[in-house]
Amino acid sequence: MKPLISIILPTYNGEKYIAAAIESVFGQTYISWELLIISDGSIDNTRSIVEKYAKNENRIIFIENEKNIGIQKTLNKGLSLAKGDYIARLDDDDRWIDIDKLSLQVIYFLEHEGYVLVGTNALVVNTEGKEVSKNTMPQTDRDIRSRLLSKNCFLHPTVMINKAALERAGLYSEKKEFLHAEDYELWLRLGKQGKMGNIIQYTTALTAHSDSLTSSNRSSQARNFLKIAWRYRQYYPNSFIGIAISVLRYVGFVAISFVPIPQSMVYKIQRIYRSI
Repeated sequence: MKPLISIILPTYNGEKYIAAAIESVFGQTYISWELLIISDGSIDNTRSIVEKYAKNENRIIFIENEKNIGIQKTLNKGLSLAKGDYIARLDDDDRWIDIDKLSLQVIYFLEHEGYVLVGTNALVVNTEGKEVSKNTMPQTDRDIRSRLLSKNCFLHPTVMINKAALERAGLYSEKKEFLHAEDYELWLRLGKQGKMGNIIQYTTALTAHSDSLTSSNRSSQARNFLKIAWRYRQYYPNSFIGIAISVLRYVGFVAISFVPIPQSMVYKIQRIYRSI
């Protein structure tokens, strides 16, 4: 039977965590899904781990890129193969901790007409699985739109997207200038197609790595966020405030790129930023 949900899981050398990510999908109460795992030129043991699960589960589709082509092209490759009416995302080092995550989002779409993008809240854990912070997102379409130019209001591994709206909006941009911000740019395009919301439940555990984004990458990402916010400023309210906050974020990351900052301090800065 055609699955209702296509779950896109890109991976690159994800042998350490990918089993937990896959098992968190298996643990979902909603079962009409396919899991597309795309290995982007991995050279570790990822393939053998995935094949152990795929051997007894025909809902897993494993794709291997012959060489590393990057996250943007890899995501679009997964989308081109997806059969579901809804798209869900999961990264190889994250996992869904609420067994009703998919069910809650499907119900939300059915009960709320005109919605194209639905996310959730999430916990942030360290590499040992210990909670270090919480990500609490704005819930209503109105609140999201009022803040979307100043911050990314969706956590990528929590979202579910209406595929028809995604196809109308266009897939992930493959432009180099949007690297590390391809999801944020897509949300702003999707917002032109319909309403957006977040569910209050903390459904996902996001793994924070001390080296996941170097300080130079953080400033590069902040610069890309600023460019994107400026590009879409006419479509969203509070544009002046949103752009101003994006500028401050960029300046802040440039400043701290010259000074080593402990990961604990990074968490504190992130908590302050999310509260704005």
